[in-house]
Amino acid sequence: MTLNVAHHLGGVLLYLVLVIVCPVLAKWLVSWISGSSNPHLCCRLLVVARLTAGLLVPLAVTIVFHNDCFATWIELWTVCANEQYGHVDMPLVPHHWPDNLVRVLPQWLLSPHNTYPVMRHDVVCGARWHSGRCSRAVIAVLADLVFDKLVVLAFAAPGLVMVLSLPAVNDRITRMCRWMYPRYSPSWYESDIELSFILIFIEQLLVLGFLVPLVLPLSAIAIAANCCVYHTGVETLNLPVNPPQGQKPPRPSLRYLFASHAIGCSLVIWFFVENMLSGYVLVCVGVPLSACLGYLLAQYFMTPQQMADSSHSQMLMECLLEEDGMVCESHDTHIEPSPDNSDASEG
Repeated sequence: MTLNVAHHLGGVLLYLVLVIVCPVLAKWLVSWISGSSNPHLCCRLLVVARLTAGLLVPLAVTIVFHNDCFATWIELWTVCANEQYGHVDMPLVPHHWPDNLVRVLPQWLLSPHNTYPVMRHDVVCGARWHSGRCSRAVIAVLADLVFDKLVVLAFAAPGLVMVLSLPAVNDRITRMCRWMYPRYSPSWYESDIELSFILIFIEQLLVLGFLVPLVLPLSAIAIAANCCVYHTGVETLNLPVNPPQGQKPPRPSLRYLFASHAIGCSLVIWFFVENMLSGYVLVCVGVPLSACLGYLLAQYFMTPQQMADSSHSQMLMECLLEEDGMVCESHDTHIEPSPDNSDASEG
C-alpha cells in the first residue's frame, strides 16, 4: 500500500519540481551569471531544465536501475558484493525422511557431499537484461509518471491556481512575500515561465503520444484549463502581468522539440525491434523518413514569407507570442509593429 501511494505521488512531486523549483532556480541562476534578469535566457533554461527533469532523467534512471534493464542497483547490494554469497545446495536425501526409508537407500546417497544446486550467485546477481522487457518497462514507467502529472495539471492545478488568484488570497500572499522579501514584485503572468510551461505538453506528446494514447486528451484538457485560468486572472481579475503590456515577451526556441521528437521516434523503433513485432523493418525505415519528410514539408509551407501572407497564421502566432499575451482579438489584417507606430499597432 505504501509503495503504491509513493509510486503515484511521483507525478505530483514531479509537477511541484517543474512548476515551482525549476523557475526559481532558473531565475536565480540567470541573475547570478548575468547579473540581471534575462527573460530570454531564463525561458531557454527552463525549457532545458523541464525536458531534463521531466523526461530525460526518468528515462535514464529506468534504463540503468530497472530490473528488466541493466539493474545496476544489484551491484550495491551487499549479498552480491561477495561472490561466495548466493550459493544454496540441498542434500539428495533430506534429513526429515523417515528412518525406515533411509535404511534401504545406498550409502553413497546419504553422503553429505552429494548435493544438488538450488540457487547460484549468477542467478541472483548476474546480468539482468531481458530482451523484449526493457522497452516495455521504460514505456510503463514514463507513462505512469506522465499520466499522474497530467492528471494533476488537468484537474487539480487549475482549481488551486484559481483560488490563489482571488483578490483576498492574492493580497495575503503578496503581503506575506513582501514581509519575507521586501523587494518582492507580484506578477501573475510571466511569459518566460508560461511559454516554457506550454512546451512541456508538446514535449510529452512527441515522446509518448505514439505509444500512450491517453496523453493526447489529457494534454489538451490541461492546456485548455490552464489557459482559461490565466485568461480569467489577467482579464477579469486584472492581476499584474510580466512583462507589462507593450513589451515583447521572450519566445522559446522550438529547436528543443527536435530532441523530444527524436526520443519519441527512438522509443517506437526500440519497442518494435526489441519485441520483434510484425513490421519492425517498416517501422525502422518509415518512422525516420516520415519525421524528416514532415520537417521538410513544414519548412516549405511555413516559410516567413508564406506566414506573412496568411492572416490566420499571423493572428494565431500573435495570440501566443506577441504583446497581447493571452488576449486574442479577431481582425482581418495584421500590421507588423514598427518603432514609429508601435503605439498604434498595440491596438
